[in-house]
Amino acid sequence: METTVIQTNRYQTPVTKSWLESFPDDVREQFLEFVDTVPLIKWMIGERPRAKDLPRDDNGRIIVDITHPHILEDMDYFRPAAIFYEQNGCYSLLKPNSNPNSEYGKWFNEEVRRCREGYVRESDGEWITGQMYWYMNYCQIMLNRKSETSGVYLRVEDFPDFWEGIYYRFHYLEQARMRGKHCMELARRGCSKSFSLASMMSHNLILGENSENKRRVTSILTAYTKEYLASKDGTLTKFTPMVDFCAEHTEFPRLMVKRSQAEMVWQMGYKNTNGNIKGSLNSVMAVSVKDDEGKIRGKRGFVYFEEMGNYPRFLAVWDNVRDSVKEGSHVFAQLYAVGTAGDKESDFSSIKTVLYNPSAYEVYALENVYDQKGKGNDKFAYFFPSYISRAGCMDKDGNSDVTAALMEILMERWMVKQGGDPASLLSRIAQMPITPAEAILKVKSNFFPVVALNERLRQLDTNPRAFDDVYVGALVDVGGHVDFRVTDDVPIRKWPVDNTEQGALEIYAMPSSGTIPNHRYIIGVDPVDNDQAESSSLFSCIVFDMFTDEIVAEYTGRKPFAEDNYEIVRLLGVYYNASIMYEANRKGMYAYFAKTHSTWMLADCPEYLRDRQLVKYSMFGSAQKGITVNAPLIAYANDLIRDWLNKTYPREVKDERGEIHIQQVPQLYKIRNRALLQELVSYGPEVNVDRVRALSQVMLYREQFIILYGGSPDANDNGGDDVSDDDFFDIDWNRHKAALGSRYNSTFNQ
Repeated sequence: METTVIQTNRYQTPVTKSWLESFPDDVREQFLEFVDTVPLIKWMIGERPRAKDLPRDDNGRIIVDITHPHILEDMDYFRPAAIFYEQNGCYSLLKPNSNPNSEYGKWFNEEVRRCREGYVRESDGEWITGQMYWYMNYCQIMLNRKSETSGVYLRVEDFPDFWEGIYYRFHYLEQARMRGKHCMELARRGCSKSFSLASMMSHNLILGENSENKRRVTSILTAYTKEYLASKDGTLTKFTPMVDFCAEHTEFPRLMVKRSQAEMVWQMGYKNTNGNIKGSLNSVMAVSVKDDEGKIRGKRGFVYFEEMGNYPRFLAVWDNVRDSVKEGSHVFAQLYAVGTAGDKESDFSSIKTVLYNPSAYEVYALENVYDQKGKGNDKFAYFFPSYISRAGCMDKDGNSDVTAALMEILMERWMVKQGGDPASLLSRIAQMPITPAEAILKVKSNFFPVVALNERLRQLDTNPRAFDDVYVGALVDVGGHVDFRVTDDVPIRKWPVDNTEQGALEIYAMPSSGTIPNHRYIIGVDPVDNDQAESSSLFSCIVFDMFTDEIVAEYTGRKPFAEDNYEIVRLLGVYYNASIMYEANRKGMYAYFAKTHSTWMLADCPEYLRDRQLVKYSMFGSAQKGITVNAPLIAYANDLIRDWLNKTYPREVKDERGEIHIQQVPQLYKIRNRALLQELVSYGPEVNVDRVRALSQVMLYREQFIILYGGSPDANDNGGDDVSDDDFFDIDWNRHKAALGSRYNSTFNQ
């Protein structure tokens, strides 16, 4: 008998031993990991309830749980008008009659009611929203259809298929509206988000929002550039055919007092014989905000944001607009922002704040069942993943075959990976994401090796013992001798976090035993000066071993007083006998080290930076110490970080036969700093990345020793005639410091 590895419902491709073994090892491993760690995947493939099993509201409708989807059954029930049109070429064979009590009048008024209020199946309480009834029955979209003659797929105009991802999209919008909340959706490519937006705009234009709000309803479509509005594939090119289709084939209102493609304005209504404007006066307008973000400030209506990832200052635009659709706490219209994963122009680094903290921005928050366990926050907006409603992996009612879809996605990635182009693989992951973390990857200007960094994150997150040998605690000065004490403080291992987190010191490798050679260890610091956290910055310092070329300790956090942070660095400098390079733009750190007679621990600005004219240099006072950071220097430091991440080291690996081979592995796979990996993945000029900035100081300082040592800081690869062979490095500086005490500072400087 076939061995079942994972029990699934009948809508899934069975996960059997032979099926799994037909795929490459790493694909199989990733598949099992996603199934085990993504709550929505685990739920979707398990035994789920049906509509008849769910509780109902006062109107007899099931209470739809978006994050715990039920099985969909006989969903053609909800597209009767579309099916009738497909069979007859029209919506009704009844003779039009304006009498509401006529057979035609009753049919027509019921269709209007369904489009405004939704449609319920009384037998089990299943229902769809009014907006979705309109979308499914009165909006034709472009779909892929298989030719009956040639067998190839063609792009044709037709009524939408029933997709469960779209079903939950419209329920998300409805639930948010009923709670006075706004909506955000992060979506994979090809999930009809623009067609959904177009249908909502046509619905509001022709019928209004609902039976109570059906006159003077305004809808505003906005994007950063006009390309997403009116170009060949813009949303307006989907909206106008829907309006024209209804004007030609239905008895819904069709007269407009204004229709201007050039001005991007449409308004329903007509002029009577006296020249007065009558009708609903519902309107749709489209606005590009590239030249002036204030264009949509004060617009009062339903505002739809296309490609939110393309707005350089999206949060500022969002905050301005949401005040325009409410009075006090009363929200009278809804904002809905959508973003497509994998767009080369998109940058979700700032929008990520809203997606993971939706309630703070009046966005309807869902349980975060989309990310892997332990990643992201507990709440999220709406996410449309690539394994939901994938072509060829769903039944006629829209139920997704998640196991088949997930394996197809992973196999596609595996094939791209074999091509050897990291950029192509990154783009593929971002366009067809399995989790939100993958969707917000920056395809454009992604400076660091994101795919490998995410793989390293995955290794840490799937290894329950990854941090078992990490020391967490604090350093204490005991009569001039620094000791490490284990504490119950909690280190910060995720990013981003609140700037009031105090964090804890993490040590991955203790200092070498015996006398520690000078400059074996170096420290890079991104300091803060203020006692109170007035920005999102944290204090961060990284201890680096020049002999092993690895990070051996880190402290990132925000103590109540700035000097408490400086003292942690000072104690680390003593404990590791390390010299300290820091960002000298802030002066508080030098002042503290001067007060504690410890400026000897602070490194001078590297001369090679002055020689390359990357910094202004002084031989005196505080300006001599540390590095004053500027834009060219940050770019140079990023180059150094990237080179270090990609630097390889030999590692022993066993093959399937147990034989040991030497494999060259990028240095980044040694990193234990989980939050640093997250910062590197999300890095951008506008993103606050304290650990990356501390690592920049390490790399700029490390480069000085590489130059001095002729290309390598490695203790075992110094070459014969090298500065490290000098007797200076044999001096027991720890003993000298203990003997000289406070006089050490002046003695060293002399």
